[in-house]
Amino acid sequence: MTSRGVDRPLTLPRHWRRNTDRLVKVTLTDGSAVTGRITGCDDDKATLDVSGTDRDVAYAEVAKALVQVEFNRKPGAGMHSDNEEEGA
Repeated sequence: MTSRGVDRPLTLPRHWRRNTDRLVKVTLTDGSAVTGRITGCDDDKATLDVSGTDRDVAYAEVAKALVQVEFNRKPGAGMHSDNEEEGA
């Protein structure tokens, strides 16, 4: 199973869960936008790390949310690079 790509918006709580630790750009219903890393989520909201500060975003306030491409990010806890599985 793969994570939703940048061309597929996060629309359901399970989409947010699958993309925990990924960077997302969220456009809110008031027209403002916020970019942060998903650090947690439940059935009503997601928590984003926005420049070191946690911010809860209720799904009801989200007009659009897209995963952002990160070419230079090194794998962190819970992540693996594609090459690690090939050598196993």
